[in-house]
Amino acid sequence: MRLKRFPACLAILLAAACGLAAADDANSKEAIKKSLQSQYALTKATADKKDIVTAGTVLVLQKDNLTMGESTASPEFTASYQDGKIKTGTVGAASKLNQKVPGFLRGHVPGASSAPSPGQRTFVAGEKMWVTKIEVREDSVLFDLFTDAYSDVRYSVALAFKFPKGIQLTADQVAKLVGDVFKVQPAEEEKAGNNQQQGGAQPAQPTSAHPAAPAGAQPPVAAEAPLAPIEPPPPPADQPPPTITIGQTIDQVTAAMGQPLRKAVVGKKTIYFYKDLKVTFVDNKVSDVQ
Repeated sequence: MRLKRFPACLAILLAAACGLAAADDANSKEAIKKSLQSQYALTKATADKKDIVTAGTVLVLQKDNLTMGESTASPEFTASYQDGKIKTGTVGAASKLNQKVPGFLRGHVPGASSAPSPGQRTFVAGEKMWVTKIEVREDSVLFDLFTDAYSDVRYSVALAFKFPKGIQLTADQVAKLVGDVFKVQPAEEEKAGNNQQQGGAQPAQPTSAHPAAPAGAQPPVAAEAPLAPIEPPPPPADQPPPTITIGQTIDQVTAAMGQPLRKAVVGKKTIYFYKDLKVTFVDNKVSDVQ
């Protein structure tokens, strides 16, 4: 009985099918999400969206006209990026109506709330923020953005990166689309540990117990004496914990606390993260301690 040879064309088709399957896996929603999260580490905000629990990658905005609303506002502000431009989305029908109706009439106009409209701020290229959530959809990728506090107010927005109509982008194409709007702030190089090594005064050299001998005279030979036991040094006195006060400089803080575990630069602010402390500097001076 003769065995039929396996057709070469069928083997080629099977290899191509396997290659397409692997490409599909690399460009699946989950794969794209993991790829983005590896480049843009997520930041964790508190439940009330008033502070940061864990800071992730700092994003530097590359485009103008990104309008964001107060992080505690409901509904959340939205925006989209398409055709090279950022467009402000909806902020909720009630919020829009409130902006048109005078405050003293809002309680009497149907659909308008008597509560104050949420504040908003327009960010421009060069300003910095974090991403707290990344979601991959059929037609877009959604970034939930979160900022540092400006006059005690943090801002947020859900920014959708829109895909061309009817086209499913690959992981590389999605990365380029997001890269048009944000670049990652490079991690600051750690400073040399010179500041950590605080040089104390050197102890004075002990002077001779004998006066200087006349020139040419032999120095007296001291009699050998038994070595006295060395007493252990007394325990150090309890030192009060270092304190940080408003107005201190970065050098004063590092002299008291040492170098931080991590640093972040957001706008005009520089933030030092210690184990149980967060110190915010503005113009090289302490402006806030948490």
